[in-house]
Amino acid sequence: MTTYVRLGDVTTKIGSGATPRGGQAVYRQQGTAFIRSQNVLDNSMKLDDIARISDEAADQLRGVEVREGDVLLNITGDSIARVCLVDTDVLPARVSQHVAIIRTTPEMDAGFLQRWLVYEPTKAALLAMSDGGTRKALTKAHIQGLDVPCPPIDVQRGIAEVLGALDDKIAANARLGTAVDDMVRALFVEATSGAEIGSLSEIAEVNQVSVKPGIGDLRYLDIASVSAGTYESPAKSPWASAPGRARRKIRRGDTLWSTVRPNRRSHALILEDDPLLVGSTGLAVLTPKDGRFAFLFEASRTDAFRAYLESVAEGSAYPAVRGERFLQAPVPLPDDEFIDQFEATAAPLRERAASAHAESATLAATRDALLPLLMSGKVTVKAAESTVGEVL
Repeated sequence: MTTYVRLGDVTTKIGSGATPRGGQAVYRQQGTAFIRSQNVLDNSMKLDDIARISDEAADQLRGVEVREGDVLLNITGDSIARVCLVDTDVLPARVSQHVAIIRTTPEMDAGFLQRWLVYEPTKAALLAMSDGGTRKALTKAHIQGLDVPCPPIDVQRGIAEVLGALDDKIAANARLGTAVDDMVRALFVEATSGAEIGSLSEIAEVNQVSVKPGIGDLRYLDIASVSAGTYESPAKSPWASAPGRARRKIRRGDTLWSTVRPNRRSHALILEDDPLLVGSTGLAVLTPKDGRFAFLFEASRTDAFRAYLESVAEGSAYPAVRGERFLQAPVPLPDDEFIDQFEATAAPLRERAASAHAESATLAATRDALLPLLMSGKVTVKAAESTVGEVL
């Protein structure tokens, strides 16, 4: 039977950071990383928008220095209770007042603790604790008073390692996606250097195919599913429960752009070949006229394209772009030879990144299914290692 201990008894530090004196004025291009709540995700860190602070500001915050093995927990705001292990690539670092550092004793494996904190029943308990006041917040007392399981340290490490192997592969796939983005963007700039500017209508159709409510299932993509450069792959759902906005046919090679608040750059390339995919009327579906999906996607990601959409968006509180307006959006149009050369290199890279992204979704589902089974003891570490070995 698993023994439970008070978290405060197996930690050497539980504490949040602070705002550097001077606020954003002390941010720098180089310097010590300053970890904010938006950088702390469940099971991973988001490092592409990490802030940096001066040496002087870092010295003032030396009491909230982050170390290898620290658990980071968001304690205020909409992202409350998100939790991860610090990514060593970000060190040296400090944390903001919205993030708590949890540093464990030798009796508690940090990786195991992070897994337990992200475990759904634990997260629900943390969220319930945070609802007591006028503003959602987790206090040091809340965190210290948590009862946490404390199986033998070798079992803790085994659970952390088997789930960590899945996260390591997910992280590697994410790095691949970032590398592809950077490479394709550089190739596009080279291919379109000095090119004339035309309109999107010369290379794409917009909202080419509509669908009517049917029978059976669909996979519905709404605007909330699409973010800057990516999307959350939707699960199947019955047409009977589909919203009235489920009208846009989505096909392999299409680029999606949210028509709402274009400054958010919510757009994605679809490389799934699934007839069940249907989009919201809040999405503009851009279909390449000649099948050159990689060029179309990149052409719709430029600053000029986004600036045009912002300029023609209608409404103040909820600015949106009418679908037909997309046709006049500016895109660079080099000679076909240059476009073909770009497509020959960029399209396979985009395919590889999409495959890695799909693999990560499968790995995440496996991780999320194993977590409660390992925590409850219904699956042993050895059995989980076998399962993970099959999917990696």
